Amino acid sequence: MKYLGIDYGKRRTGLATSSEDGSIAFPFTVLETSPNLANDIAQIIDNESIGKVVIGESKDTQNNDNVIMKDVREFIGQLSLLTSVPIDLQREDFTTSAAQQQMVPEKNVTRSRVKKPIGDNDAMAAAIILQRYLDKNNKS
Repeated sequence: MKYLGIDYGKRRTGLATSSEDGSIAFPFTVLETSPNLANDIAQIIDNESIGKVVIGESKDTQNNDNVIMKDVREFIGQLSLLTSVPIDLQREDFTTSAAQQQMVPEKNVTRSRVKKPIGDNDAMAAAIILQRYLDKNNKS
């Protein structure tokens, strides 16, 4: 089964897809977070033959929802009206910083000197969220 990972953000939303067998996650694209986001993602779900969606769950250190989770839950409600594909949550602790670290090609190159298009971190963060989910759920 192929999965879609989502790192929902106020301005940009990162997307990742998995391999056909659901074992490896890859950055896919970044979309502007807009009123059409759920429609755009529902179309990607159809076009990419996605079997399950995994969305980053943002919690604070006391395991309470962060401010963005209200928007995430509203987005999940909108997406649920547009597709019958199951939607799961996966904790997204430190995925942005992990994505930034993976985007730096060499240890002696500072992040500020790496020229990457804006949003690459969002797709990478979505891939990290999705890979954590796949690793947790594919243990045999």
